[in-house]
Amino acid sequence: MKRMISRLLAVLLSTALLGMSAPAAFAANTIAVTVDGTALQFTAAGGQPLLRGGRTYVPLRAIFEAMGATVGWDAKTQTVSATRDGTAVQLVIGQKTVTVTEQGETRAAVTDAKSFLENGRTYVPVRFAAQAFGANVGWDAAARTVVIVDAAKRGAVNTNDFTVMDRYLALLAPTDSRAVSGTLSVLYTVHAANGDFAVPMKVNYSGTRDTTSAALDIQVTTDIAALTSALAQDSDAVSEGVANLLSQLQNATYSCVISRPDSALYLKGPLTDFGVPNGAWVRLPLDPALRALSGGKLTESALTGLMRHSFAQYTTGAAAGSSITHAAADNVGTFTTALTALRAPYRDSAFTAAQGGIGVTATATTADGATDTRTLMLTTDAAGAFTAAKSTHTVAQNGVTVLSNTITRNAAGMTASLDIASASYHLTASLTETSAPASAAPARRPTGTIVP
Repeated sequence: MKRMISRLLAVLLSTALLGMSAPAAFAANTIAVTVDGTALQFTAAGGQPLLRGGRTYVPLRAIFEAMGATVGWDAKTQTVSATRDGTAVQLVIGQKTVTVTEQGETRAAVTDAKSFLENGRTYVPVRFAAQAFGANVGWDAAARTVVIVDAAKRGAVNTNDFTVMDRYLALLAPTDSRAVSGTLSVLYTVHAANGDFAVPMKVNYSGTRDTTSAALDIQVTTDIAALTSALAQDSDAVSEGVANLLSQLQNATYSCVISRPDSALYLKGPLTDFGVPNGAWVRLPLDPALRALSGGKLTESALTGLMRHSFAQYTTGAAAGSSITHAAADNVGTFTTALTALRAPYRDSAFTAAQGGIGVTATATTADGATDTRTLMLTTDAAGAFTAAKSTHTVAQNGVTVLSNTITRNAAGMTASLDIASASYHLTASLTETSAPASAAPARRPTGTIVP
């Protein structure tokens, strides 16, 4: 259900941004764990990684101490606590909710399974163990190895080189509550065997947002007349999944709450086909939802960096989102390369004077030989504060532009355009959003029935 809903969210949110089974048998001594390329040595006394109900669990103390955290235990309340570099994590045995406090902010993350005690050792889902302190996790199935890269630790270098970008993020994410409304117009043209056909879509949204949460109402209308006609002539004109998704978006209304304090994304709408009761909200863990929506480019850590106006944390989270390859020989090297690519073009020294402010241009060659060019122009007032920004992104393959994206922002809102051309389709989109101070903060959590 959640995977299908994530596909739906990818369309809706592009405008704005399991109980634990308990079989008797355990598989022990068959799973390895590496942290930054070093294999952890588990002992019988300290506990071994375990498989239960198809999930991998690890002894919490062994993982956290390997990452440099100090671990504590309160037997009376059955509470485990851990601290590292100002971040505090607390969980109660048998519960899914985990409290994480960092830089004065507290969020209540919900793991996909409960922690438990086994032979006096606390076991937690491996993904939680890795991500609690900002690490990234992957699974090498062939080697039966959990691969952890301590992204937060490796990203905490040269963090003072990005004061310009920190100020830019402050322009993107004001600290006050903002009332926003916008319209996204999309034209999706399919190059089918029997000729091209177009599917127009319009998304209207409104609500409030601040640096902790966003609450939006979203109205989607899609004209599928041409799609229906094309499918009548050729059932393979588009994939069944795309056809079903577009059909569900003919005329639909959704409500969405993105909550950093709850570490969750809540969605309500016509979701009964996905097993959600009529009128109920579905709760999705924020980090995997963001990764699914962005193809790994946006993680919860990256979103937190954006809202804290920290380009260093934003890029660390963004690099972690796509750097773990399950069977890669050097995930640490892959992460470092990704982080360098994200940061290098935007160091303070890269910006030069431009008309009305400062700017930077970065050009790179992609793995498939395309030319990727990005520009960022920042307008300043007499006091040197940023008042507006314009970013562009183009990708050219063999001299032909295959992607073009322009975004202009200021305190009053933003406009954006996108053009993507491929052999199978052509997509154009335009967005206009207005923003003004709001009289109240957005809801941190919806009211009503919430599943699961």
